[in-house]
Amino acid sequence: MPVASGEEELRAREALAEARLFLVQTAAFLLLAFLAWGTGFSRDAADRWLAAWQPAPGGWLEWAAVRFSFVAAWILAYEILLFPVSVVLGGGAEDAAAGRFAAWCKRHLLGVAGESAFLGTVFLAFYALQRFSPGWWWLAAAGLYAFLQIGCGLFADAWILPALHPPRPLEDPALLASVRRAGSRAGLDVRGLCVRETGDRVTVSGLGNRVRVVFPEAMAADGAADAETKAFFAAKAVAARSLAADGTLCAVNVLSAACALFLASRFTQTVAHAAGLPGGDGALAAFPLLAGSLFALGEILGGAYHALSRALELRSDRLAADWAGGKEVARKAIAADAEAAGEPRELPAWATWLRKTPTPGERMRAVDGTRAGE
Repeated sequence: MPVASGEEELRAREALAEARLFLVQTAAFLLLAFLAWGTGFSRDAADRWLAAWQPAPGGWLEWAAVRFSFVAAWILAYEILLFPVSVVLGGGAEDAAAGRFAAWCKRHLLGVAGESAFLGTVFLAFYALQRFSPGWWWLAAAGLYAFLQIGCGLFADAWILPALHPPRPLEDPALLASVRRAGSRAGLDVRGLCVRETGDRVTVSGLGNRVRVVFPEAMAADGAADAETKAFFAAKAVAARSLAADGTLCAVNVLSAACALFLASRFTQTVAHAAGLPGGDGALAAFPLLAGSLFALGEILGGAYHALSRALELRSDRLAADWAGGKEVARKAIAADAEAAGEPRELPAWATWLRKTPTPGERMRAVDGTRAGE
């Protein structure tokens, strides 16, 4: 069933509001971070924070508590300053008009608490690595990030999740035959089909060329999707595997993180030393410089990563359309997927560039072989 125009417009407005909120929050964070350094506020705040805590010399518990709480307090102060923006662009105003403002505030506060705790832990790890290796901490941090990305990201679908939650076999000879034909085009030997309760997309399980295609329960259930739609998304997963999409994106992600950490460290070190700040990029007073440069570089390098991710997904869509059903089947499957996910069909170019995945409209044009406006 096609999405009503009113619902489509609502989805687009919500997506654009999220994109605007992200841009405003990022710009505000960078502005406040560099203002805090430029005005000397961060150095005064760090001196007062250290004096208030008075940690025992060499005490690891006190040392860690000071740094964790300092970063968490900065994030909390930033969120307090940006609270009006979150209300206007983050859905608070709409919930207030509907009498749900208290519930929205509760969700927002829980999100802020989680963000403060997460970033406090991340920067505490950075400071610990800086203490052990002041000149090379960024490489150790990049190595840890690579371990998490490869272990929990790249191998999660292929090995970790099947081991923790063994999928059950899916008996569908006609679908298996269709998926095997797509697999042969990709140079893969599809040994069978499975279903798992978790997840929201079709994945390929197994290392090497002998694989199984795993469907999420929501798609494999009777009546959830027709055979053509299942075959298309299975072919898309097989195509992504043949393109080494996950491995490529993982490698680019890790390299981008290493570059951002290295450049942020060198920038912070240079500016801090020029200002006569002891400790360089490991000093508490330099936190706004380190955090601001990391976020700025992350957004710049993240744009290239997102562009590559979108290009690989569009390529997977085109291959899946060629291997399983053709353009009309692909368009129907993409439309159904977008409706189930609540995604708007089109977004302005500036909002699209913030996304890891292309819009449904881009995907449909890709399988049609057309461009925007055609």
